[in-house]
Amino acid sequence: MTPGSSYQPSDPTKDTTITYTADKQKGSVSYVDDTTGKTLKTDSISGTTGSKSSYSTSGSIADYKKQGYELVT
Repeated sequence: MTPGSSYQPSDPTKDTTITYTADKQKGSVSYVDDTTGKTLKTDSISGTTGSKSSYSTSGSIADYKKQGYELVT
């Protein structure tokens, strides 16, 4: 089934099990020098729709701060 589609059970008087499988997703996180516009690093991330990512920016941000960069959001 696709989102928005309907399903007609063979016996409407009985419960029908419909199994949902989350879609796979891909993305990226880029660290950019705001002064030069240069991309310092890009990390690929992936998972499934609705799942929580285990990716953390804290280590990379700490490393860039040690190098003299300032976080700008």
